[in-house]
Amino acid sequence: VIHDYDELCLLWKILDDHHRLALPDRFRAPVGPQREFGYVQSVIEGPNSAILVAEDHNNIILGFVTVFMRQQPESPVSVERHYVEVDNMVVSPRFRRSGIGRALMDASKKWTKARGLRALILGVHAFNSEAIAFYS
Repeated sequence: VIHDYDELCLLWKILDDHHRLALPDRFRAPVGPQREFGYVQSVIEGPNSAILVAEDHNNIILGFVTVFMRQQPESPVSVERHYVEVDNMVVSPRFRRSGIGRALMDASKKWTKARGLRALILGVHAFNSEAIAFYS
């Protein structure tokens, strides 16, 4: 929900800092908020995107995943396909290895199936051994 904007930005900062420190030639610190309010609102409200959150009993966000429906057009070497992409996933460092990441991925799978799609894809940078181990 958009009233969680500040909490989402704090988690995005953790994710963004991780990427920027590992790949400073590709990532930089934003001038301003981690994500513009309008962008976050469009992901939440968009029919082809969502921010799925894990909250504690006090409604504090412990982690989130952003998902987007994508379409690959037909080409001479590929067939047209529709799929969901996990664009970002982050869990607060204090709550890692507690099942939150798994729950977020399960929610992503449910979101994908609810849209009549079967394919859920994601990409991980080679430096991110912790994420590679998790997704493996």
